[in-house]
Amino acid sequence: MLAAALLVAGCSVSAADPAASTMAFPGSIFGSDNAVGGSDADGFLDRVQRSAFSPDGELLAVLGRDGVNSAVLGIAENGRARRLSRDRARIQDFAWMPGSASMLVVDSAVSKPLDGVPDRTALYIIDLDGTVVREVPLSMSLRAATVAVDGSGEVAVVAAVAPTEGVAPTDLYEIVLDSGAVSRLTDTPDVFDSSPLFLDDGSILFTAGGDLWQRTHNGALREVAKAESAGWPTLLADGTTVVFEAQVPDLGVTTGLYSVALEGGDPVQLDVHARWPAAHPTEQGVAVFFLGTPGQGGTVSWVPIDSAN
Repeated sequence: MLAAALLVAGCSVSAADPAASTMAFPGSIFGSDNAVGGSDADGFLDRVQRSAFSPDGELLAVLGRDGVNSAVLGIAENGRARRLSRDRARIQDFAWMPGSASMLVVDSAVSKPLDGVPDRTALYIIDLDGTVVREVPLSMSLRAATVAVDGSGEVAVVAAVAPTEGVAPTDLYEIVLDSGAVSRLTDTPDVFDSSPLFLDDGSILFTAGGDLWQRTHNGALREVAKAESAGWPTLLADGTTVVFEAQVPDLGVTTGLYSVALEGGDPVQLDVHARWPAAHPTEQGVAVFFLGTPGQGGTVSWVPIDSAN
């Protein structure tokens, strides 16, 4: 493994080896090994996967699995993820609400037809004890997959499919959280739109057809970067650099991290083979998922990405 830092796309990151590419993060989120992992203790997630920092940067929410392989949500505390979501929940995705005291959750366990495919998903807000604050009364049924919340906490965007469309690629839908009013933002019948991320100016980063796109507040679309199966864009604390996951050429299904300027350009591969990057709001870096032994889960660790001067 490389031991030295690499300088790419105006950023430097350390090597692909998780032990070499991570460093201590301040606070009580990560354990002594600078990771959040699974735990067989009661009340904690057995396996961890995707994560997201709270808007104030003090907390890390983690989506993972419990002992019966249901998708559940937790909060990282000293290297373990304390379970938040209720029994029988089947969490598809989540997004922090402004204020860092609650999260919007997409739950697919609310309706199970005989074919096992949910005909709708529920959106509800939970507090940091896992208590459901309220459900969002959607004006139309959606099978939602991924979700983002804007800076005001008034609007969410989901990548979803309307049940009337059957098996079809996801499009982006806007949801007014108070009223539940739903409006369609994209209509791409042959392309999956996914992984939305709100920016401060109200525009939305998302992936479509494996590439990275931006939708401005007036509805205009702009291609940010071409990639191979891109997903989960996240904006670094510098406000100018996007990090996302994508398939690494010549390595089959291996997923790695890439960076690209928000203004657009050619993405550059970072020497980190990981998934689900999640930027911190003030520290320049990402929490990422490193796969461990197949079948035994992995860990979420902190990877610093320093802007070059």
